[in-house]
Amino acid sequence: MMMMAMTIMMTSTTSMIEDDDANGVDLGVDDVGLPARSYRRYSGEEEAALYLGVQRYGVGRWASILRANDGLRSRSRVDLKDKWRTMVRQGRLEVLAGEFGSL
Repeated sequence: MMMMAMTIMMTSTTSMIEDDDANGVDLGVDDVGLPARSYRRYSGEEEAALYLGVQRYGVGRWASILRANDGLRSRSRVDLKDKWRTMVRQGRLEVLAGEFGSL
């Protein structure tokens, strides 16, 4: 009985996978059908613009920073938040504080 249940589970899982392939599900497309975004490294100018934006508007004011800076237009609010968190972890804030002043 246990073997039969395992066979049924494996068969139903396999059919779901096959159905997904038959419906054209592609790993390069997100859940709303748009092409996945490619990653583009931040330039030094973008990092500086983000730092100055946080200096002026504060942490968490990503939409305000985007509106105020044309150099970051290709980025989203989530991109800015993620980059800021990465810059904090990597110690980039100390370097930028030396160039542009402390927060």
